[in-house]
Amino acid sequence: MTTPLWKRVIVYILEGLLALVFISPLIWVVVCSFSPQPGSAQSKGWGVNNYLTLFGYQEGLPKYLFNSVVVTLVAVVFSVVVCTLAGYSFSRFDYPGRNLGFMVTLSILMVPYASLLIPLMVWYKDIGLNDSLLGVGLVITLFQLPMSTFIMRNAFDAIPKDMEEAAMVDGCNSLQSLIKILVPVVKPSMVTVGLLAFLEAWNNFMIPLYLSSSSNATLPLALVNMRQQTMGVIDYGATEAGVVILMIPAAILFLALQKYYVKGFMLEPSRADIWRCQPWETVHWLSPGSSLSRAEGGVAKSRQGLAKSLILRKYHECNYYFSFLEAASRPDR
Repeated sequence: MTTPLWKRVIVYILEGLLALVFISPLIWVVVCSFSPQPGSAQSKGWGVNNYLTLFGYQEGLPKYLFNSVVVTLVAVVFSVVVCTLAGYSFSRFDYPGRNLGFMVTLSILMVPYASLLIPLMVWYKDIGLNDSLLGVGLVITLFQLPMSTFIMRNAFDAIPKDMEEAAMVDGCNSLQSLIKILVPVVKPSMVTVGLLAFLEAWNNFMIPLYLSSSSNATLPLALVNMRQQTMGVIDYGATEAGVVILMIPAAILFLALQKYYVKGFMLEPSRADIWRCQPWETVHWLSPGSSLSRAEGGVAKSRQGLAKSLILRKYHECNYYFSFLEAASRPDR
């Protein structure tokens, strides 16, 4: 059934207004960073004096950008690796305390930042991580664990276990099946976790404020310190230039990875996502020097044949399932 034209027009108008509400402040910040403003370095005419002021502030813009990049890389890498392994463990293994451990992980969401930052600052002094970029990145990772682990667990739960079973019949262990079969399928969710960690680490102000000195300050912390000059005068021009610099990497990454970002929040992967990992490769993982390939040819062929039959069966089941959904969703049904 075709949607009436007037409904589509209303939807387009509402979408345009919503987009304007979110985009207009960004455009305003970019324009103001180049425009003349009283009390700023760019007081007359249009130019880049605000960016030059930001470049030479205290430790310098390159130093603050370097600190932000290091903290962000630590948070992204640890968030993706830890949450992928944690989500896989909570989804695929049955062990005592699994549900309790998952609930404890989610309970971190209920803990305010400030209630943990002071104890963490004292503890970091004892272990030598105070005033370090690694320590800041690890704390940001800690607060990313609940939501990211939840996303990864749902992603693994949506994948049929038959794909892993076929790989294990072919001689793979749990780690090999995770890397070769599951990771290509849950890649959108991993990208989502990475983007969430990037945005949190790149824009975080509170954690560096507690755990970093001026020499290890990130760019958001430097911008807040720069806002207040002599006699309480705020340099809005330099602050807006800093906001533009903060905004550029986040906008580029989001635009480049938005299709993965949207898929990452879907509870079930599509048929293309499941079979894009090419599970046929499971029957070819046995290199000529592997232990199974050195076994008797009949045993190796039988195990490969069983793996191939399992994959074929799952392929036909998925095709039937998606064909049934497509038929059931037709308007004439």
